[in-house]
Amino acid sequence: MLLQNSDLYLYHLTLQTQSNYVHSAPGNFVDIAGTGKKPSSLQLCLATETHIEIYDVSKGTLRKLFQSPIFQFKITQLKAFTPKGSRISFIALTSDAGNLTILKCSYHQHSRIKLVPVINEPFARSGIRKNSPISFMTIDSMARCLTISAVQQKKLLYLLDYSERDDTLSISSPLEVVNSNSFTLSMVDCPSNLNNNPIFTSIEIENQNYFLIFYLLDLGLNHIIKKAFFKISDPSVCFLFALPNILQHDQDPINPCVLLGFNKYLLVKDMNGSINIKIDMPSIDTNEDVFIISATMQKLKKNEYFILLQSNRGHLYKLTHKFDADDNNSLHFSMTFFDAILPSSSMHIFKNGFMFTNSEYNDNKNYLFQFQSLGEEGEKQEYKPDILQNLSIASTQQKNNPLLSSSVNNSTPLQLITSNSKENTITVLSNATRFNNLISTNLPPNVRNIWTIKAKHSLMFLSFINSTMILQITNDSMEQLTLPYKSPFIEKDEMTIYVNKMGSNSIVQICTNTLRQIHIDTNQTFTEKLNWFPPAGIHITNAQCNDTQLILSLSNNEIVYFQMDQSDSLMEYQRRLEFNDDEPITSISLIESSSSTTFSNIMAIGTKGSLIKIVSLNSNDPDTFLEVVSLQTTLSAVNQLKLVSNNKTIKLHVGLDNGVYMNSNVNVKDGTIFDVRTKYLGPNPITLSHLPSVSILERHTSNDDEDESEDEDEKEQLAVKQNCIVIHGLNTWISYNHESLSYIRPLSMPHGTKYLKSVAPFVTENVPLNGCVGLGSNGGLIIGKLDDFPLYHDWFHSDEVADAESEEEEDEEEDEDEDEDQILKKASYRNKKILPFTHDNRTSYKLIIDNSLTDSKCKVRLVDMDTGEIGTYFGLTTPNSDSFDFKCKAAAITKFGKLNDNYLVIATESNKLCTFQFFIKRKPRQFTLELLHTTDVEGNVNCMIPFKDLLLVPYDDNFLVLYDLGKKQLLKRSISKTLPSMTRIVQMANWQDERIAVGDIHQSVTLLHFDQRTNSFIPLADDITQRHVTSLAFLDKSTVIGGDRFGNVWTLRLADENEDVLNKLIAELAADQDSNVTLLKSLLRHDSNLRNKLPNIFECPFKLTLMNHFFINDIVMNFHIIESLQMSDRPTILYTGLQGSIGCLVPLLAKSQITMLKKIEKAVSEADDILILNRYMKKTDGNDSDLSDADTADAIDFTNTHHGKKEDTRPEGYYSIVGRDHSKYRGYYAPVRNTVDGDLCESFLNFTSSEQTLLCRSIGKKVHTEDIQRYINEIRTNYI
Repeated sequence: MLLQNSDLYLYHLTLQTQSNYVHSAPGNFVDIAGTGKKPSSLQLCLATETHIEIYDVSKGTLRKLFQSPIFQFKITQLKAFTPKGSRISFIALTSDAGNLTILKCSYHQHSRIKLVPVINEPFARSGIRKNSPISFMTIDSMARCLTISAVQQKKLLYLLDYSERDDTLSISSPLEVVNSNSFTLSMVDCPSNLNNNPIFTSIEIENQNYFLIFYLLDLGLNHIIKKAFFKISDPSVCFLFALPNILQHDQDPINPCVLLGFNKYLLVKDMNGSINIKIDMPSIDTNEDVFIISATMQKLKKNEYFILLQSNRGHLYKLTHKFDADDNNSLHFSMTFFDAILPSSSMHIFKNGFMFTNSEYNDNKNYLFQFQSLGEEGEKQEYKPDILQNLSIASTQQKNNPLLSSSVNNSTPLQLITSNSKENTITVLSNATRFNNLISTNLPPNVRNIWTIKAKHSLMFLSFINSTMILQITNDSMEQLTLPYKSPFIEKDEMTIYVNKMGSNSIVQICTNTLRQIHIDTNQTFTEKLNWFPPAGIHITNAQCNDTQLILSLSNNEIVYFQMDQSDSLMEYQRRLEFNDDEPITSISLIESSSSTTFSNIMAIGTKGSLIKIVSLNSNDPDTFLEVVSLQTTLSAVNQLKLVSNNKTIKLHVGLDNGVYMNSNVNVKDGTIFDVRTKYLGPNPITLSHLPSVSILERHTSNDDEDESEDEDEKEQLAVKQNCIVIHGLNTWISYNHESLSYIRPLSMPHGTKYLKSVAPFVTENVPLNGCVGLGSNGGLIIGKLDDFPLYHDWFHSDEVADAESEEEEDEEEDEDEDEDQILKKASYRNKKILPFTHDNRTSYKLIIDNSLTDSKCKVRLVDMDTGEIGTYFGLTTPNSDSFDFKCKAAAITKFGKLNDNYLVIATESNKLCTFQFFIKRKPRQFTLELLHTTDVEGNVNCMIPFKDLLLVPYDDNFLVLYDLGKKQLLKRSISKTLPSMTRIVQMANWQDERIAVGDIHQSVTLLHFDQRTNSFIPLADDITQRHVTSLAFLDKSTVIGGDRFGNVWTLRLADENEDVLNKLIAELAADQDSNVTLLKSLLRHDSNLRNKLPNIFECPFKLTLMNHFFINDIVMNFHIIESLQMSDRPTILYTGLQGSIGCLVPLLAKSQITMLKKIEKAVSEADDILILNRYMKKTDGNDSDLSDADTADAIDFTNTHHGKKEDTRPEGYYSIVGRDHSKYRGYYAPVRNTVDGDLCESFLNFTSSEQTLLCRSIGKKVHTEDIQRYINEIRTNYI
């Protein structure tokens, strides 16, 4: 791979997956209990085009069990089935790979759930052809056969065979149905039993005629029969649903019935043609079109069924049937109104009385409902808008689809603001660890440090300059410790520098001049056991201990070492470790661990001379005991360090004076420091706090859901705990590890606290997990809880922020009687634009514009992201109402040359520009929009941007107009003609008021320079390829990044030599102010060939060069260029997609990093070839595979015994799930260019350790697994 210095290399990473769930299926996918009982099918599989999630609904909540990594293919259809005798459900899917894939969930190493391909059966060269059978899928109710169909021509049917004895599934060769003139609109399977052949039904178009066709699979002949077909006279048919076997009696052959959906009515037909029943749909408004969009059915007792149908308006209807004995036992159907919810693409009823609905992005949520009743038989339910009558909301799932606009609050931690469809709310996404403030109180000034002691009493020590405050915590109350006798603690005249528990019943308090050991006896009384003093004139500077060891550093650069014997007595070693006076000791540390039995064989010493010294404490080796065994230089003086034991490794955490945090590993045997990693966290010196026993997987639970959450004691028992380090500097950060990756994430602070100065663990009965207490930057005491730790598959946590009126309404609803009906409001507004702006030197203001979904109105909201814990709303005060009688097509904020004023200009659908001036009041929190005037424009306006404090507006007729503020309307200051090939400008970007980039809906991007002499824009360069631009942003003066409507991201650059020519000519024109020569004339003089090319061949003097190209499978709506994302050393490109995805593109600067990441990407993409070839080579050599027994635990399902030998039956494409070529997927529309797929690189972590070793061998002989993990980890730790 050749790397050029001018090339731009980007590393793409998906931070949040799409949330447009297009597939859902119930089943029992994960064997949680493992009891061998019959599966309950109380799990739900949700899938987008790029990933799969599995939820458990057994307890009435949507509890996520599993989320797959990002797939390198598109899922086109997904169904679930449970073969007879199987305990788990299988997932069948089709994709653009052209394969039929059947998956199942199995437990992987570290008890992780993994999707395992059982079958990969190819049926086409690719899945992107119109006759590839990937559009429809049905599975027989008895799991005997599976049918897939294309929209045009082809259907394939596979027989399924499950062996309960060895838990294997196999399929037959496909049976094919081909009709070259037919188009399939819908397909369902009909309920059957083992005594009947499988039947499936479809609605098809042939020669402009609609047909209902019944297909029967004859299991005896292994042949598909077109059993019956009926012509449909009404072309409005749009829905097909299979009814239960209501016509079968005793041993009669099955006669399946289906339900056909038309506009305002339904039709029931059977296969034999004896039934043709029309059912009129009850309609609230007779003038509206009503169609059925989804349906679900649940079997009840005594062969009864409960059927729910949903219309496009969201209304639920209950369908019932009965046989009328008075009318010759004829069949009658009735359809009654049941309830009203949001329109959904699918519904599923579970046996425990809950129903899941996959909402069609109406309010960014999916719902899990609980049935309150099934509706009274024969009673007509009265329609009540927005009120649930027979259902209640049990749980919700937040979605970000559609994500139309977003804004970034570039702070630490990062905040990404999106507008929710729920009225008067916004969603704030953060990649910080959440610090939930439980209690806060003020403290006396000059508090220095805090420690907590959990012995027979829970004590908290607060250190001041010349005193110590001791607080006692009992029964969740906190008060100052008072004893009926003289306190053995040092509380006055000295500053406490360290407190901790030692042994079984001792507390050590170290002050600057005294070491005191306090004993706690059985009567819970404190007695002084030891007083130790340093030599005269010498004081104690640092101290640390574990359960049996204590070390002190003195002001004369000596180290004093103590050990505790079995009687809890401290024994001082007479030998002391001495250092030179020119390197004062700044920090010392023993190995800290959550285990009380840990004995530290080493200690770490940090000095002012930028050195870390590792000293041996192994008394069994007298040659090295209390001797320095290794050294490590640092970039600056060591401020604090800590040795922590975590997962059988020793981590050395170091905070430096220059604001750099270091993290490295230590070899306990020889003290060697290796794998050193650094991160700059700001200019302030770094201090560290240790939190033992932290559960990284703990997730935030709102107060509303506390009753539904799991028992806290049970959660504490199941939690996997580890040690964490809290890092204090300019901001507060936390360092932790999870599944071989290390993380350094900021802490989100409560309102009024910028950072924490010190933190200590704090665990009570009410807070059994992740409790901590800290000293805030404002001097207050804060007790809180840590949760929502960002992980590589769960990077953001979200918060909904409502304005004051919405919060009051919610409080009123909560206070209402519980017996009243629950309200489910439909969204009436959808976000159009989020505009950031600056006011009073504050950059945290966001103006949110929403359009009405029902009429031509829009409303404007203002939020300040700095004044509250997350954000503060400002109420809009207008003379008439809080909305305006027009819809917003485009909007921009500019100053029109006035430094202290901001003006909002909104382009309406009626081709008008409405100019508002807005005023902000902080007390009370209000802002006012004053309409100054409206301006008629000559064409449609799709985008606007500020330029030179004016407003730049493009028209459809290829004009760019600069507007200034006038008294009665906006005034035109400049009119520029754009390129003749442009059709409609939809995006624009401004680079420092010098040049702009214009994005066309068809003609890609054009760079234009503003010529001061002519007061107009001069086209400089355009693209050689047509692109349908949806978003656009400048990376630098010569480079733009954009996204198109097909899900591609690309960068275009003006060549360096062309940029040099332009800069030279612009400088010459600026020096010669008297000349009338324009920039375009100067270009023609400089290059005589341009005169012949313009405008005959070229529309612009230069052409843009494609630098990067990558397919992300989502339409990018916004790019955010963040210069230093959370103290990163390089800019980061953050994007948001229409379907809810959030990703980033990180520039790669080092050639070695680019080369290694490309090798990792190549190795993982070729994992199928590398690992399967290794197995084949080992098999031919007669040796076992390189994979260990532990690593092949998930491969047991793929071994069949044949003639006494085990054969591996893993399907082709096992590691890529469906066998999709990675380069073809990421190069869906054009080949990948200069972009590394970080999602694929991170999938390296999902391989077993032996598989990772084999992949490392393919990269290089000297490459190890730890090297790959470090390269992958570095991106998230240092740049995102």
